[in-house]
Amino acid sequence: MGRSKLIAVLLLGAVLLAAGVAAALMFLDPAQFRGLLEARAAAAFGREVRIAGPIRLERSLTPRLVVGEIAIANSEGAADPHFATAEEVAVQVALLPLLRGDLQVLDVHFAGVKIFLESGPGGRDNTPPGDPGAAGSGEAALPSIERILIRDALLSHRSAEGGVTRYDIREARLWNLPGEPERIEAEGAAKGVPIRIRLAADIPAEAAGPHLPWSARLEVRCPDLSLDATGRVGRPFAWDRFDLRIAAKGDRPDTVEKLFDLDLGGIGAFEITGSLAAADGVYHAKELTANIQGTDGGRNLAVTDGTASGGPGTPLQVVLQGRFGDLPLSVALDSERPLAAFSAASAWPLKGRIRVSGAELELRGASFEAGSRVDLHANVQGEDLGALARLLGGGTVAAGRFRASAHALLEGGGWRFSDLEGEIEGLGPWRRVNL
Repeated sequence: MGRSKLIAVLLLGAVLLAAGVAAALMFLDPAQFRGLLEARAAAAFGREVRIAGPIRLERSLTPRLVVGEIAIANSEGAADPHFATAEEVAVQVALLPLLRGDLQVLDVHFAGVKIFLESGPGGRDNTPPGDPGAAGSGEAALPSIERILIRDALLSHRSAEGGVTRYDIREARLWNLPGEPERIEAEGAAKGVPIRIRLAADIPAEAAGPHLPWSARLEVRCPDLSLDATGRVGRPFAWDRFDLRIAAKGDRPDTVEKLFDLDLGGIGAFEITGSLAAADGVYHAKELTANIQGTDGGRNLAVTDGTASGGPGTPLQVVLQGRFGDLPLSVALDSERPLAAFSAASAWPLKGRIRVSGAELELRGASFEAGSRVDLHANVQGEDLGALARLLGGGTVAAGRFRASAHALLEGGGWRFSDLEGEIEGLGPWRRVNL
Protein backbone atom coordinates (compact mmCIF):
# COMPACT_ATOMS: atom_id res chain seq x y z
CA MET A 1 0.00 0.00 0.00
CA GLY A 2 1.38 3.41 -0.98
CA ARG A 3 1.87 6.23 1.48
CA SER A 4 -0.99 8.31 0.04
CA LYS A 5 -3.35 5.32 0.26
CA LEU A 6 -2.29 4.68 3.87
CA ILE A 7 -3.08 8.28 4.82
CA ALA A 8 -6.47 8.03 3.10
CA VAL A 9 -7.33 4.79 4.94
CA LEU A 10 -6.41 6.31 8.31
CA LEU A 11 -8.50 9.42 7.67
CA LEU A 12 -11.46 7.41 6.42
CA GLY A 13 -11.41 5.24 9.53
CA ALA A 14 -11.24 8.25 11.82
CA VAL A 15 -14.10 10.01 10.03
CA LEU A 16 -16.36 6.94 10.05
CA LEU A 17 -15.45 6.30 13.66
CA ALA A 18 -16.43 9.74 14.85
CA ALA A 19 -18.90 11.25 12.41
CA GLY A 20 -21.00 8.27 11.33
CA VAL A 21 -23.34 8.51 14.32
CA ALA A 22 -22.92 12.18 15.24
CA ALA A 23 -26.54 13.10 14.46
CA ALA A 24 -27.93 10.43 16.78
CA LEU A 25 -25.49 11.38 19.51
CA MET A 26 -26.90 14.93 19.64
CA PHE A 27 -29.57 13.74 22.07
CA LEU A 28 -27.99 10.66 23.68
CA ASP A 29 -25.04 9.72 25.85
CA PRO A 30 -22.23 9.07 23.33
CA ALA A 31 -20.67 6.43 25.59
CA GLN A 32 -23.65 4.17 24.78
CA PHE A 33 -22.35 3.88 21.22
CA ARG A 34 -18.88 2.59 22.10
CA GLY A 35 -19.56 -0.85 20.58
CA LEU A 36 -21.08 0.65 17.43
CA LEU A 37 -18.14 3.00 16.95
CA GLU A 38 -15.65 0.14 17.40
CA ALA A 39 -17.55 -1.98 14.87
CA ARG A 40 -17.70 0.79 12.25
CA ALA A 41 -14.02 1.59 12.66
CA ALA A 42 -13.11 -2.11 12.45
CA ALA A 43 -15.06 -2.35 9.19
CA ALA A 44 -13.19 0.66 7.79
CA PHE A 45 -9.72 -0.63 8.76
CA GLY A 46 -10.29 -4.34 8.33
CA ARG A 47 -8.81 -4.80 11.82
CA GLU A 48 -10.08 -5.01 15.39
CA VAL A 49 -10.44 -1.54 16.94
CA ARG A 50 -10.70 -0.86 20.68
CA ILE A 51 -11.72 2.41 22.38
CA ALA A 52 -10.46 2.45 25.97
CA GLY A 53 -10.87 6.14 26.70
CA PRO A 54 -13.82 8.48 27.12
CA ILE A 55 -16.23 9.43 24.34
CA ARG A 56 -17.75 12.87 24.51
CA LEU A 57 -19.81 15.08 22.25
CA GLU A 58 -19.49 18.85 22.09
CA ARG A 59 -23.02 19.81 21.00
CA SER A 60 -23.46 22.78 18.64
CA LEU A 61 -24.42 23.56 15.06
CA THR A 62 -21.01 22.11 14.23
CA PRO A 63 -20.87 19.16 16.64
CA ARG A 64 -17.50 17.74 17.58
CA LEU A 65 -17.12 14.11 18.63
CA VAL A 66 -13.99 13.37 20.66
CA VAL A 67 -12.80 9.80 21.14
CA GLY A 68 -9.88 8.91 23.40
CA GLU A 69 -7.36 6.08 23.64
CA ILE A 70 -7.92 4.26 20.35
CA ALA A 71 -5.97 1.13 19.38
CA ILE A 72 -6.01 -0.65 16.00
CA ALA A 73 -4.83 -4.25 16.07
CA ASN A 74 -1.85 -5.34 14.01
CA SER A 75 -1.75 -8.15 11.47
CA GLU A 76 -1.03 -11.69 12.60
CA GLY A 77 2.66 -12.33 13.13
CA ALA A 78 3.61 -8.64 13.37
CA ALA A 79 6.23 -7.62 15.93
CA ASP A 80 4.13 -4.87 17.52
CA PRO A 81 0.73 -5.64 19.10
CA HIS A 82 -0.89 -2.57 17.49
CA PHE A 83 -0.81 -1.15 14.00
CA ALA A 84 -1.71 2.28 15.35
CA THR A 85 -2.76 4.00 18.57
CA ALA A 86 -4.04 7.51 19.26
CA GLU A 87 -4.49 9.42 22.48
CA GLU A 88 -7.35 11.40 20.95
CA VAL A 89 -9.22 11.86 17.66
CA ALA A 90 -11.71 14.70 17.29
CA VAL A 91 -13.99 15.16 14.28
CA GLN A 92 -16.13 18.24 13.70
CA VAL A 93 -18.97 18.04 11.18
CA ALA A 94 -21.61 20.41 9.85
CA LEU A 95 -24.92 19.44 11.48
CA LEU A 96 -27.50 20.55 8.90
CA PRO A 97 -25.82 18.78 5.93
CA LEU A 98 -25.44 15.69 8.13
CA LEU A 99 -29.18 15.61 8.87
CA ARG A 100 -29.75 15.64 5.09
CA GLY A 101 -27.42 12.67 4.70
CA ASP A 102 -24.40 14.69 3.49
CA LEU A 103 -21.20 14.19 5.49
CA GLN A 104 -19.33 17.51 5.51
CA VAL A 105 -16.25 17.24 7.73
CA LEU A 106 -15.05 20.65 8.87
CA ASP A 107 -11.90 19.50 10.62
CA VAL A 108 -10.16 16.47 12.08
CA HIS A 109 -7.67 16.68 14.97
CA PHE A 110 -5.24 13.87 15.77
CA ALA A 111 -3.15 13.92 18.94
CA GLY A 112 -0.59 11.43 20.25
CA VAL A 113 -0.75 9.18 17.18
CA LYS A 114 1.66 6.26 16.86
CA ILE A 115 1.79 4.14 13.70
CA PHE A 116 3.91 0.99 13.49
CA LEU A 117 4.69 -0.07 9.90
CA GLU A 118 6.47 -3.34 9.18
CA SER A 119 7.93 -4.77 5.97
CA GLY A 120 8.32 -8.50 5.58
CA PRO A 121 9.92 -10.85 3.04
CA GLY A 122 8.61 -10.63 -0.50
CA GLY A 123 7.34 -7.06 -0.11
CA ARG A 124 4.60 -7.97 2.39
CA ASP A 125 3.63 -5.32 4.93
CA ASN A 126 1.17 -4.82 7.79
CA THR A 127 -0.92 -1.97 6.36
CA PRO A 128 -4.69 -2.45 6.77
CA PRO A 129 -6.57 -4.13 3.91
CA GLY A 130 -9.19 -1.39 3.92
CA ASP A 131 -9.40 0.71 0.73
CA PRO A 132 -10.74 4.25 0.66
CA GLY A 133 -12.38 3.36 -2.61
CA ALA A 134 -12.16 4.90 -6.02
CA ALA A 135 -15.09 6.70 -7.56
CA GLY A 136 -17.66 4.24 -8.77
CA SER A 137 -16.12 1.31 -6.93
CA GLY A 138 -19.08 0.94 -4.63
CA GLU A 139 -16.87 1.20 -1.54
CA ALA A 140 -16.86 3.98 1.01
CA ALA A 141 -14.99 6.99 -0.35
CA LEU A 142 -13.08 9.45 1.78
CA PRO A 143 -15.30 12.49 2.37
CA SER A 144 -14.09 16.01 1.82
CA ILE A 145 -12.23 17.32 4.87
CA GLU A 146 -11.68 21.07 5.18
CA ARG A 147 -8.95 21.11 7.84
CA ILE A 148 -6.68 18.52 9.42
CA LEU A 149 -4.40 19.03 12.40
CA ILE A 150 -1.91 16.41 13.59
CA ARG A 151 0.17 16.91 16.73
CA ASP A 152 2.83 14.75 18.38
CA ALA A 153 2.68 11.85 15.95
CA LEU A 154 5.26 9.09 15.58
CA LEU A 155 5.65 6.76 12.59
CA SER A 156 7.99 3.81 13.06
CA HIS A 157 9.02 1.49 10.24
CA ARG A 158 10.53 -1.92 10.91
CA SER A 159 12.37 -3.33 7.89
CA ALA A 160 12.45 -6.99 6.91
CA GLU A 161 15.95 -7.15 8.43
CA GLY A 162 14.66 -5.87 11.79
CA GLY A 163 15.98 -2.29 11.65
CA VAL A 164 13.61 0.42 12.95
CA THR A 165 13.38 3.95 11.48
CA ARG A 166 11.48 6.76 13.25
CA TYR A 167 9.65 9.71 11.72
CA ASP A 168 8.32 12.32 14.16
CA ILE A 169 5.59 14.85 13.31
CA ARG A 170 5.61 17.71 15.77
CA GLU A 171 2.74 19.46 13.98
CA ALA A 172 1.14 19.11 10.55
CA ARG A 173 -1.76 21.09 9.07
CA LEU A 174 -3.81 20.67 5.93
CA TRP A 175 -6.27 23.22 4.53
CA ASN A 176 -8.85 22.11 1.95
CA LEU A 177 -11.33 24.98 2.05
CA PRO A 178 -13.90 25.28 -0.78
CA GLY A 179 -12.83 27.78 -3.41
CA GLU A 180 -9.28 28.10 -2.01
CA PRO A 181 -6.03 26.41 -3.04
CA GLU A 182 -5.08 23.46 -0.85
CA ARG A 183 -1.94 23.72 1.26
CA ILE A 184 0.02 21.57 3.70
CA GLU A 185 2.61 22.59 6.28
CA ALA A 186 4.48 20.16 8.50
CA GLU A 187 7.39 20.22 10.93
CA GLY A 188 9.09 17.23 12.45
CA ALA A 189 12.10 14.98 12.11
CA ALA A 190 13.14 12.04 9.93
CA LYS A 191 15.63 9.70 11.59
CA GLY A 192 16.34 12.47 14.09
CA VAL A 193 16.98 15.09 11.38
CA PRO A 194 14.78 18.25 11.60
CA ILE A 195 12.60 18.71 8.51
CA ARG A 196 10.08 21.34 7.41
CA ILE A 197 7.70 20.68 4.49
CA ARG A 198 5.48 23.17 2.68
CA LEU A 199 3.12 22.23 -0.16
CA ALA A 200 0.66 24.57 -1.83
CA ALA A 201 -1.59 24.26 -4.86
CA ASP A 202 -1.83 27.12 -7.35
CA ILE A 203 -5.60 27.01 -7.74
CA PRO A 204 -8.54 25.39 -5.91
CA ALA A 205 -8.62 21.61 -6.09
CA GLU A 206 -11.85 21.55 -8.06
CA ALA A 207 -10.17 23.57 -10.83
CA ALA A 208 -6.74 21.91 -10.74
CA GLY A 209 -5.39 20.37 -13.92
CA PRO A 210 -3.54 17.06 -14.21
CA HIS A 211 -0.02 18.44 -14.75
CA LEU A 212 2.02 19.17 -11.60
CA PRO A 213 -0.55 21.41 -9.89
CA TRP A 214 1.28 21.70 -6.55
CA SER A 215 4.17 23.99 -5.75
CA ALA A 216 6.46 22.38 -3.19
CA ARG A 217 9.23 23.33 -0.79
CA LEU A 218 11.21 20.94 1.37
CA GLU A 219 13.66 22.32 3.94
CA VAL A 220 16.17 20.42 6.06
CA ARG A 221 18.13 22.45 8.60
CA CYS A 222 20.66 21.02 11.03
CA PRO A 223 24.21 21.89 12.15
CA ASP A 224 26.00 20.04 9.31
CA LEU A 225 23.45 20.25 6.46
CA SER A 226 21.28 22.74 4.59
CA LEU A 227 18.96 21.15 2.02
CA ASP A 228 16.30 22.87 -0.10
CA ALA A 229 14.08 21.33 -2.76
CA THR A 230 11.71 23.67 -4.61
CA GLY A 231 9.52 23.10 -7.64
CA ARG A 232 6.30 21.31 -8.52
CA VAL A 233 4.72 17.94 -7.72
CA GLY A 234 1.76 16.02 -9.08
CA ARG A 235 0.27 14.98 -5.73
CA PRO A 236 1.28 15.46 -2.11
CA PHE A 237 3.06 12.41 -0.61
CA ALA A 238 2.92 10.51 -3.94
CA TRP A 239 6.24 11.29 -5.55
CA ASP A 240 5.59 9.70 -8.94
CA ARG A 241 5.57 13.02 -10.86
CA PHE A 242 7.64 16.03 -9.89
CA ASP A 243 10.12 18.59 -11.17
CA LEU A 244 12.37 20.01 -8.45
CA ARG A 245 15.49 22.11 -8.10
CA ILE A 246 17.80 20.70 -5.40
CA ALA A 247 20.50 22.56 -3.45
CA ALA A 248 22.47 20.98 -0.60
CA LYS A 249 25.55 22.06 1.29
CA GLY A 250 27.29 21.04 4.48
CA ASP A 251 30.61 20.76 6.23
CA ARG A 252 30.42 16.97 6.61
CA PRO A 253 28.16 14.14 5.32
CA ASP A 254 26.85 12.81 8.67
CA THR A 255 23.22 13.88 8.16
CA VAL A 256 23.10 12.75 4.51
CA GLU A 257 24.42 9.33 5.54
CA LYS A 258 21.77 9.10 8.25
CA LEU A 259 18.85 10.17 6.04
CA PHE A 260 19.65 7.92 3.09
CA ASP A 261 21.54 5.05 4.76
CA LEU A 262 24.73 5.78 2.83
CA ASP A 263 28.41 5.45 3.68
CA LEU A 264 30.24 8.51 2.35
CA GLY A 265 33.42 8.09 4.33
CA GLY A 266 36.35 10.05 2.98
CA ILE A 267 34.57 13.29 2.07
CA GLY A 268 34.38 16.56 3.96
CA ALA A 269 32.61 19.81 3.08
CA PHE A 270 30.32 19.61 0.04
CA GLU A 271 27.96 21.68 -2.11
CA ILE A 272 25.64 20.09 -4.69
CA THR A 273 22.99 21.59 -7.00
CA GLY A 274 20.88 20.19 -9.82
CA SER A 275 17.44 19.48 -11.22
CA LEU A 276 15.54 16.26 -10.45
CA ALA A 277 12.37 15.15 -12.25
CA ALA A 278 10.20 12.02 -12.27
CA ALA A 279 7.56 10.84 -14.74
CA ASP A 280 6.28 7.43 -15.90
CA GLY A 281 8.48 5.59 -13.41
CA VAL A 282 11.74 7.16 -14.63
CA TYR A 283 13.89 9.61 -12.67
CA HIS A 284 16.08 12.16 -14.44
CA ALA A 285 18.80 14.37 -12.96
CA LYS A 286 20.46 17.08 -15.03
CA GLU A 287 22.55 20.21 -14.67
CA LEU A 288 24.34 18.55 -11.76
CA THR A 289 27.19 20.51 -10.22
CA ALA A 290 29.19 19.63 -7.14
CA ASN A 291 32.23 20.64 -5.13
CA ILE A 292 33.37 17.98 -2.66
CA GLN A 293 36.44 18.22 -0.44
CA GLY A 294 38.39 15.45 1.17
CA THR A 295 38.20 15.02 4.93
CA ASP A 296 41.62 16.62 5.30
CA GLY A 297 40.56 19.66 3.27
CA GLY A 298 42.91 18.63 0.47
CA ARG A 299 42.18 17.78 -3.15
CA ASN A 300 38.64 18.66 -4.34
CA LEU A 301 36.30 16.73 -6.59
CA ALA A 302 34.44 19.22 -8.79
CA VAL A 303 31.55 18.22 -11.09
CA THR A 304 30.89 20.92 -13.67
CA ASP A 305 28.12 19.09 -15.55
CA GLY A 306 26.35 15.82 -14.88
CA THR A 307 23.30 13.81 -15.88
CA ALA A 308 21.74 10.64 -14.49
CA SER A 309 18.62 8.60 -15.19
CA GLY A 310 17.04 5.38 -14.01
CA GLY A 311 14.03 3.79 -12.39
CA PRO A 312 12.53 0.49 -11.28
CA GLY A 313 12.15 -0.55 -14.93
CA THR A 314 14.96 1.54 -16.43
CA PRO A 315 18.73 0.91 -16.26
CA LEU A 316 20.81 3.39 -14.29
CA GLN A 317 23.02 5.67 -16.40
CA VAL A 318 25.38 8.31 -15.02
CA VAL A 319 27.62 10.71 -16.97
CA LEU A 320 29.80 13.27 -15.15
CA GLN A 321 32.34 15.84 -16.31
CA GLY A 322 34.62 17.75 -13.97
CA ARG A 323 38.00 17.84 -12.27
CA PHE A 324 39.79 16.02 -9.50
CA GLY A 325 42.07 18.67 -8.09
CA ASP A 326 43.82 20.00 -11.19
CA LEU A 327 43.08 16.87 -13.25
CA PRO A 328 40.31 16.68 -15.86
CA LEU A 329 37.83 13.94 -14.94
CA SER A 330 35.17 12.07 -16.93
CA VAL A 331 32.92 9.32 -15.54
CA ALA A 332 30.36 7.14 -17.34
CA LEU A 333 28.47 4.34 -15.53
CA ASP A 334 25.78 2.02 -16.88
CA SER A 335 23.93 -0.68 -14.90
CA GLU A 336 22.65 -2.41 -18.09
CA ARG A 337 19.64 -3.71 -16.11
CA PRO A 338 16.77 -1.91 -14.31
CA LEU A 339 17.19 -0.86 -10.70
CA ALA A 340 14.50 -3.33 -9.59
CA ALA A 341 16.94 -6.14 -10.35
CA PHE A 342 19.40 -4.81 -7.79
CA SER A 343 17.54 -6.53 -4.95
CA ALA A 344 17.01 -9.76 -6.86
CA ALA A 345 19.09 -12.88 -6.44
CA SER A 346 20.29 -12.75 -10.05
CA ALA A 347 23.37 -10.83 -11.18
CA TRP A 348 23.10 -7.10 -11.83
CA PRO A 349 25.47 -6.24 -14.73
CA LEU A 350 27.68 -3.16 -14.31
CA LYS A 351 30.00 -1.28 -16.60
CA GLY A 352 31.81 2.01 -16.33
CA ARG A 353 34.56 4.20 -17.71
CA ILE A 354 36.62 6.79 -15.83
CA ARG A 355 39.10 9.14 -17.52
CA VAL A 356 41.49 11.31 -15.55
CA SER A 357 44.59 13.17 -16.78
CA GLY A 358 45.14 11.02 -19.86
CA ALA A 359 44.51 7.72 -18.05
CA GLU A 360 41.43 5.56 -18.60
CA LEU A 361 39.93 2.95 -16.26
CA GLU A 362 37.33 0.57 -17.71
CA LEU A 363 35.22 -1.64 -15.43
CA ARG A 364 32.90 -4.47 -16.40
CA GLY A 365 31.23 -7.05 -14.19
CA ALA A 366 28.21 -7.62 -12.00
CA SER A 367 26.73 -7.08 -8.55
CA PHE A 368 25.27 -10.02 -6.63
CA GLU A 369 23.10 -10.47 -3.54
CA ALA A 370 21.80 -6.88 -3.52
CA GLY A 371 25.29 -5.40 -3.68
CA SER A 372 26.89 -7.45 -0.90
CA ARG A 373 29.23 -8.99 -3.51
CA VAL A 374 30.64 -7.18 -6.56
CA ASP A 375 32.72 -9.03 -9.16
CA LEU A 376 34.59 -6.84 -11.69
CA HIS A 377 37.21 -7.05 -14.40
CA ALA A 378 39.27 -3.84 -14.56
CA ASN A 379 41.48 -2.46 -17.36
CA VAL A 380 43.60 0.66 -16.91
CA GLN A 381 45.91 2.37 -19.41
CA GLY A 382 47.54 5.73 -19.96
CA GLU A 383 50.39 7.68 -21.51
CA ASP A 384 52.42 8.77 -18.45
CA LEU A 385 52.26 6.82 -15.19
CA GLY A 386 54.83 9.08 -13.57
CA ALA A 387 52.83 12.26 -14.25
CA LEU A 388 49.61 10.58 -13.06
CA ALA A 389 51.26 9.40 -9.85
CA ARG A 390 52.58 12.88 -9.07
CA LEU A 391 49.21 14.51 -9.74
CA LEU A 392 47.47 11.98 -7.50
CA GLY A 393 49.88 12.70 -4.67
CA GLY A 394 51.92 9.52 -5.05
CA GLY A 395 55.32 11.22 -5.14
CA THR A 396 57.93 11.17 -7.89
CA VAL A 397 57.90 8.06 -10.07
CA ALA A 398 59.94 7.66 -13.26
CA ALA A 399 57.58 5.83 -15.63
CA GLY A 400 55.89 6.29 -18.99
CA ARG A 401 53.15 4.48 -20.90
CA PHE A 402 51.31 1.77 -18.90
CA ARG A 403 48.65 -0.88 -19.27
CA ALA A 404 47.21 -3.31 -16.72
CA SER A 405 44.23 -5.54 -16.05
CA ALA A 406 43.01 -7.42 -12.97
CA HIS A 407 40.09 -9.25 -11.43
CA ALA A 408 38.55 -7.42 -8.43
CA LEU A 409 36.13 -8.92 -5.92
CA LEU A 410 34.31 -6.97 -3.21
CA GLU A 411 33.03 -9.34 -0.53
CA GLY A 412 32.81 -9.26 3.24
CA GLY A 413 33.56 -5.55 3.38
CA GLY A 414 36.97 -5.77 1.62
CA TRP A 415 38.52 -5.92 -1.86
CA ARG A 416 40.58 -8.82 -3.24
CA PHE A 417 42.60 -8.54 -6.46
CA SER A 418 43.93 -11.37 -8.64
CA ASP A 419 45.06 -12.20 -12.20
CA LEU A 420 47.10 -8.99 -12.48
CA GLU A 421 48.61 -8.59 -15.96
CA GLY A 422 50.13 -5.67 -17.85
CA GLU A 423 53.25 -3.67 -18.63
CA ILE A 424 54.94 -0.39 -17.72
CA GLU A 425 57.39 1.41 -20.00
CA GLY A 426 60.35 3.41 -18.69
CA LEU A 427 59.96 2.36 -15.06
CA GLY A 428 63.23 3.46 -13.41
CA PRO A 429 66.23 2.00 -15.20
CA TRP A 430 64.13 -0.63 -17.05
CA ARG A 431 62.84 -0.07 -20.58
CA ARG A 432 59.79 -2.23 -20.00
CA VAL A 433 58.41 -4.12 -17.00
CA ASN A 434 55.91 -6.93 -17.59
CA LEU A 435 53.32 -7.69 -14.87
